Amino acid sequence: MESNIVTLVKTSQLKTSAVHNSLYGLSEELDELFVDSIRLYGIKTPLLCSPEYEIISGVLRHRVAIKLGIEMVPVVFTEKPLEDYQIAMLNLGRKKLPSMILKEYQLLKPLFQVGKGTRTDIKNPKQTLDTKDVLGVSQGTVNKLIRIEKNALALYGTEDSEKFKDLWKKLDSGKVDVSRMEKVLKQKLDIKTGKEESFEGDYQKPGFKIIQQDSKNLGLVGNKSIQVIITSVPYYDKRDYEIGKEQLGQEKDPLEFVKNLANHFDECKRVLKDKGSLFVNIGDFIINRRYRLIPSHFAFAMQEKGWILNDHLIWSKNNPTPTSGKRTLCCTEHIFHFVLTTHFDYDLSWINELSNKRDEISGSGLFWGVGTENAKPRSFMDFRGHNIINSNASNTTWLKNECQKQGIPFTHSATFPEIIPEILIRTTSQVGDTVMDIFNGTATSGCVANVLKRNYLGFELNPAYIKQSIVRFESPQITEKNLLKVA
Repeated sequence: MESNIVTLVKTSQLKTSAVHNSLYGLSEELDELFVDSIRLYGIKTPLLCSPEYEIISGVLRHRVAIKLGIEMVPVVFTEKPLEDYQIAMLNLGRKKLPSMILKEYQLLKPLFQVGKGTRTDIKNPKQTLDTKDVLGVSQGTVNKLIRIEKNALALYGTEDSEKFKDLWKKLDSGKVDVSRMEKVLKQKLDIKTGKEESFEGDYQKPGFKIIQQDSKNLGLVGNKSIQVIITSVPYYDKRDYEIGKEQLGQEKDPLEFVKNLANHFDECKRVLKDKGSLFVNIGDFIINRRYRLIPSHFAFAMQEKGWILNDHLIWSKNNPTPTSGKRTLCCTEHIFHFVLTTHFDYDLSWINELSNKRDEISGSGLFWGVGTENAKPRSFMDFRGHNIINSNASNTTWLKNECQKQGIPFTHSATFPEIIPEILIRTTSQVGDTVMDIFNGTATSGCVANVLKRNYLGFELNPAYIKQSIVRFESPQITEKNLLKVA
């Protein structure tokens, strides 16, 4: 076979090299646009193969050919097999998952640094590996991946352990980002080695309690004892909250998630007062390149269970997470207000008691009719531009810094700003009432309730989140600073 000559070869004759499988796995996702382009125009760029018919470059093209039933593909054969690092260099342009990036780095690094234990057969090796240029990620990201692997091996023993494999699946799927996984593993390792004390059990102070328990079972809560429930539900297929495989949001199908989530609120009916309110914050997500309208399905599922959907609020964020694909930037989440009866408690008189209502409240976009007897919060909570709060989304920098001072890793970033539970609590409860959050997180609603002189009951399975909640609770002046000022 001559090199540089394009030859048509049967698709079935070609095979993927063991090195490629080791680096990139056997089931890389095929981009739909890539598949469509080959369907329309065929394979224009030849595959590069060894004399043994092993594919060196063009594995994804080969897989698309199999998918589309293309019998013959163009191939250029090399004169001799390539070394492992050469195969990696030829595949640098492909879209890579965190596990692939780490394997490539480990394979290529010896070529860029001469020293003890490294290769010396490469002429004029570079002194450093520019990870941004070669791998497409910063050296900082690579360092985090290295630490993740190191700590995971210290925790789980070998690469063959199920827990080791599972954490890389979570990283590659995007359910857990690299920074958060690094923090979670470090925390677990610190607990294992005795550097950090593991928190177990409930936390209780006068008028404030967090129970470390699954909130699907509210057996510890009395009938008709809760005035208002405010909660932000787990994201679907986005985050691992480190509370086991059966946690909400890990279902295979989004509609199964909606069903399980609606079922989770069954016990809330028993403990909620007849004139009480339930507020649920939930967002929609892109799954397989399309929205699945999870909030809408959830609202319908709750109504089928007998809940009355009284109101639908929109929370607009000025600094949302970037939205992928050919679509607008999603900067909103939904807050549904459910009740058990149309005769529920609802008091808006507090709006006209705001001490700074004329200067800032009126122009904030949060309220309508300030200064009149018809004053109301708007259903679109837009925190952009000039308003009464410092930021449109939760500012947890102080909490993160305080946790770090106390040696507590801060791993919960999905929180909403204090003003959201504040408006809901002021409108649907009175001083002395009890507020509950069945997905406590870092107790944003709980700490707001505490400052507003309501009792609080939270449910949280993750002990790390409870520790972070305690830090927040013990700094009430920070929460109070972020609230509206009432005369």
